[in-house]
Amino acid sequence: MSTATIEKKTATQIPAKAKTTRKKAVAAPMNPPTAPAVEDTNKTEVEAKKAQESARALFTGGNAAEMPTSELTEADFVDGKIDILGVLVKSGLSASRSEARRAVEQGGVVVADEKVTDVKTTYAPEQFDGEGLIVRRGKKNFKRVVMSK
Repeated sequence: MSTATIEKKTATQIPAKAKTTRKKAVAAPMNPPTAPAVEDTNKTEVEAKKAQESARALFTGGNAAEMPTSELTEADFVDGKIDILGVLVKSGLSASRSEARRAVEQGGVVVADEKVTDVKTTYAPEQFDGEGLIVRRGKKNFKRVVMSK
């Protein structure tokens, strides 16, 4: 046999390497998110409007009646005074006195448009009469603090 036929036979006898193809992963179609119940949507919209009105009242001097309010009682005062830490905790702007202390020390507390930097700052009950004082912790957390009647 000649070398040409040997080469021909070997070429035909060896099966061609099968071409391997990888299948691309096809993402499963995502189900569209289910719409929240009508109650949830309305509740969210009402809360958003209330927050927007409160922010307007604080930052533009607008409708002060819509501002969140917290009341202090005579029992909250010690020797006729309450310190800034007590005001922050009683109003709900801070969860604890230590959290309130950190906020004051870091310069994040404003009472009646004046920054409070001393944790020993105290207030008399008369300061909360009438319109009360606007207490702000941080940029967006604020409440009007008044004396209960």
